[in-house]
Amino acid sequence: MMGCRLNILKFMDQCMVNKRYVQGYRFEKYVVAPFFRKVGYYVMESRGSHGLYDLICVPNTDVSKYKYPLKPLMIQAKDSKYVAPSVFEHIKKEHKWEGIPLIVNNLADPHKKAKLLIRNVDGVEFDFI
Repeated sequence: MMGCRLNILKFMDQCMVNKRYVQGYRFEKYVVAPFFRKVGYYVMESRGSHGLYDLICVPNTDVSKYKYPLKPLMIQAKDSKYVAPSVFEHIKKEHKWEGIPLIVNNLADPHKKAKLLIRNVDGVEFDFI
């Protein structure tokens, strides 16, 4: 079963003409989602849906042992150092659900280990460590 999954990922990489989509897909799947799973959130992925959020992270009971919020986290992930102010404004305007909207972006240089910057819709850094 795992071999089939690897073949699908390899196929996606070969067929996708949009390199930025593949780069963003990998950032969400292999960096951001595992980070929140490790902290204790159940992560639902909605990449490619062109929705408001890429990941929805629901806390479990163990999360309360830490300083992390007990509300769901709604995450828009960007694999770049710069996030346009319009992204923050769009999420602030369209957010209507119970949960905390966050923008997560990568501060690392390409081909380096990711360094996450987690901010709320006001652009204020959200302390997770």
